Amino acid sequence: MECEAAAYQGVGVAIRILVVDDNQHFRRHVGELFMLRGLEVVDAAADGEDALAAVVRACPDGVLLDINMPGRDGYAVAASLAAICPAARIVLTSSDVDEVPTAVLLECGATAFVPKTDLATLNLRWLFGEAGFGHLNE
Repeated sequence: MECEAAAYQGVGVAIRILVVDDNQHFRRHVGELFMLRGLEVVDAAADGEDALAAVVRACPDGVLLDINMPGRDGYAVAASLAAICPAARIVLTSSDVDEVPTAVLLECGATAFVPKTDLATLNLRWLFGEAGFGHLNE
C-alpha cells in the first residue's frame, strides 16, 4: 500500500510527523519540541512494528526514527517505511551514533541523520521539508 505525503508544505501548513523511539520519555519530549516548532506529531511508535502499522493507517510527511531499537533496527525499519510511504522524509536519529554515511541513508530510504543532541537546535521544518541527503553538519 503506497501513500502520499502532502504536496505543499508552506508556511502555515502543518508538517505531519511520526516519532519512532523505544524510549517513552524521548517520544514525549520530542513531541513537545516539534509542537513548539510548528510540526504536528500525528503518531508515536515504540518499535518498528508499531511504526509500520502507523504508516499504513496514514502516511506522514516525515518520520523521526531511532536507529537503535529492540527487534528490527532503524535501518531495516526505514527501508520498510520507505517502501510503504515513499513520499515521507525519514530522518534517522541516535544518541549512540555520531554519523551515518550518505550511502547507508540512500540504501535504507532515509533522507538524513541527526544526533539526538542536535534536534533542539535545528530548523525542524527545513529538516522535514527541504533538507538534502546526509548528516546535516557535512
